[in-house]
Amino acid sequence: MIPKTSKADLQRVLDYIRSHWEESVHDDLLHPPPENVSALPVRHTVPCLRGHFPVFFYWDTYFTNLGLLIQGRIDLARSNCEAMAWLIDRHGFIPNNTFKSDANRSQPPYFSRMVREVYGATGDRAWLTSMLAFARREYQFWMTARHAPLGLNRHGEHASREFLLRFYDKLLCGRLGLSPEVPETAKLSDARRYLAEAETGWDFNPRFDHRCPDFCPVDLNALLWSYEKDLAFFSAELGRTEDAGRFEAAALVRAALLRARLWDPRRGLFMDFDHANMTIGKTASLASFHPLWLGLATPDEAAQTRAALPLFEEAHGAAVCERVSKATFYQWGHPNGWPPLTYTTVMGLHRYGYTGDAARLAEKYLAWTVRHFESTGQLWEKFNCLDGSIAGGEYEAQPMLGWSAGVFVALAQFIQNQESK
Repeated sequence: MIPKTSKADLQRVLDYIRSHWEESVHDDLLHPPPENVSALPVRHTVPCLRGHFPVFFYWDTYFTNLGLLIQGRIDLARSNCEAMAWLIDRHGFIPNNTFKSDANRSQPPYFSRMVREVYGATGDRAWLTSMLAFARREYQFWMTARHAPLGLNRHGEHASREFLLRFYDKLLCGRLGLSPEVPETAKLSDARRYLAEAETGWDFNPRFDHRCPDFCPVDLNALLWSYEKDLAFFSAELGRTEDAGRFEAAALVRAALLRARLWDPRRGLFMDFDHANMTIGKTASLASFHPLWLGLATPDEAAQTRAALPLFEEAHGAAVCERVSKATFYQWGHPNGWPPLTYTTVMGLHRYGYTGDAARLAEKYLAWTVRHFESTGQLWEKFNCLDGSIAGGEYEAQPMLGWSAGVFVALAQFIQNQESK
């Protein structure tokens, strides 16, 4: 049993986070980045104060913003959104990160949620008007460049031949042990599939059987349903009634498709759908809780999803995937837990009234973070749910502010709110 974290222990970590946000801020106008990094015109946060991730990353920043908004750093949360808007204006989408070589794919689309949460904190309608144009443009990218045959969406890439070969030889052979002794056509084919998987943010994982472009992922399509709801809300806020109706209609269509294709009645979960073979995917993951977090699930769907929690929950948290028998170890697989999926699962359970389960998972993450903060003076990127160690994977876990801090702040607030009731 995980002991309850004391208020003093929580406060020490919260104070550390509050006092270190500025160290995670880059100002590319004052301090130009290296030549291989795109310079952003506004101040922005990066995941690591030092180490493996020294540039702006897409979906990491949503979870960073959670902590920034709660701790009153609306200025940074807002400028993070503006950095993304600049990237949309330049590329037509938000790249995985600002390394120039990685502008050949995106990451899960959290931009509209970031805009909505900053707008909720500021009420700035002029700012919302400017952000709406960029949100609509990013949505269009997903609806064209990442459209699947069924009317849903998938992940992909648009890398050059040269990049794909480097990606295979330097990354896939090293991280995953793929053979360098294969024909170039095989390297290109494998690289395209794995690079699309990298666009999920879950690089790499057992969900897609190494065929990510053939799947309509549950988290991606739930996020795009939320995107449509956000665009409808923004349009209504700004008096654009016709647009609001159009996006609400698109959300209704997507919700019906999600239930028709991605709901697995045998497992009682929303699952990834293999559109190439017209079958439900085999590996369950915490992505199944995205429809709860975002409010898409019905009460019955939420109840069945909650019943599947033992597939993932271990002594020190919820692993991102259920156990699988495959020999390959994936860092986005059992027994690894990750802060962003911990947050979405906790909030999804809480939204549908399973607050006891939500609080238990939140307490496990808070306790793990506090314990390793006390022994190392750092927050960490990923964790082993079985033994509570700092997790392994295709690369060594990184000391991180970023989403580790944002999720800690958000879950600490969640627990404190429950205690005050």
